[in-house]
Formats: sequence, structure tokens, C-alpha cells
Amino acid sequence: MQIKNTNYQISQPNFQARYLSRSVSTAAKNRAESVIDIYSLNKNDKNFIERVLNLLKGHKLPEDKLAISGSDQKASVKEALKKALKYDGDSDNKVLIAIEDNKNIAGIADYSDYGDICLNTLYMFKNGIQNMGRKSLLLQMLKHVKSRGDVSADIKAERLNNEAKKYYSNLGFIKDKLSSIVELTIFSDDIANKINKIETGSSFNMKKTRFTQKEFDLAEIMKLD
Repeated sequence: MQIKNTNYQISQPNFQARYLSRSVSTAAKNRAESVIDIYSLNKNDKNFIERVLNLLKGHKLPEDKLAISGSDQKASVKEALKKALKYDGDSDNKVLIAIEDNKNIAGIADYSDYGDICLNTLYMFKNGIQNMGRKSLLLQMLKHVKSRGDVSADIKAERLNNEAKKYYSNLGFIKDKLSSIVELTIFSDDIANKINKIETGSSFNMKKTRFTQKEFDLAEIMKLD
């Protein structure tokens, strides 16, 4: 889903979408770098969210075989965006978006606080950037769980197909044998190890920037097609 850059002034934030982290690819030197910025959306981003929802009306979204979502992936994406309209900036329920090179919405993630954090939706719009964007969104969630000291980070059974189960198992999520609702989990005593495993096994570096926790008006700095 393309976004046109219109005089992106990162040094002059307008207090809305919260900027959380940046991932930069470490690909071969003959290849251009890819950059993924992760933002948290909330009710202050109504203009941006409504423009994306309007854009989705005319788009048939590509299937994401590794998505965490309901059976209708487009409906899950829309549901996540609508949730953000109800959240304030300090909510433990989060809707994250991954922006590629300040131009494209690469992916979206939605997680909720049910006592422990549960990942409801993780969908990637773009095939070419899927692995970097998906892992960046997942890492952002795991780091949030770690900072809260929660017991676990969970994925519900109804949100996964078999291919996705295998993918997240390979990243360190394990079967929760004590729950019929939660399919995969990472327990708190292992979250730091799993974060390190994902980071060291990835072809990108994820870091906070000096703008972390600043808030930006995405509707002003980006123009949707």
C-alpha cells in the first residue's frame, strides 16, 4: 500500500503517531538499504486511520500466508485500525504499523492486554519486505512485554494456520499445553533470549532513535494514493 512522501520533516514532530523504532537492512553492499519505521497508532491519528480505511475499500489485499489474523485477513486489518481509534497513547493495547522507506505501509500488528499480552493480528501488505517488517513488528511487541514484566506473550489458536504455526515456532514460540485458547506462547523467563535469537538471526538491525516516543502526524507527512 503506497504512501507518497511529502516533505518528510522528521526533526519537526507534530504530536500524533508515536515513533517507536527503526530497522535498517544489513544486506549486501551492492544492494540499497531498506528501512522500516515502527509507529504506534491511537485515537489522535483519526485522520490518518480513516484515510487508510477508505483506501482499503477499493483494494483486494494479497494473501499473507504467515499472517496472524481471522479467516478474513482484510477484515482483521480493518478491525485493528478501528481499535486504534479507541486507544490513547499510554494504553497497553497497541496497534503498530510498519512504514517502509517513508513511502509504503508494509504491515500492521494489533495486540491486547488480557492480563498478558496477546497478539491478535500481524499482517504484511508487501511480499518483498515481509520478513524484515514482520520481525520488526514482532520484536517491538516482545520488547513491550519484556518491559512490563508480563508472564507471557501469546498467540491465540484461532488466529494461526499451520504454515504460520511453523514460522512462529521457529522463532521461539512454544505450544502452551495448559491452555485450549492460547496456541503458542513465550514465557517471561525466556523472552530476552528469544528477542536476542530473532535479532541475531535477522539481516537487519533494529534500534531506538533519538526520536523514539516522539509523535508525528502521519496524515500530514505522508499522502496516500
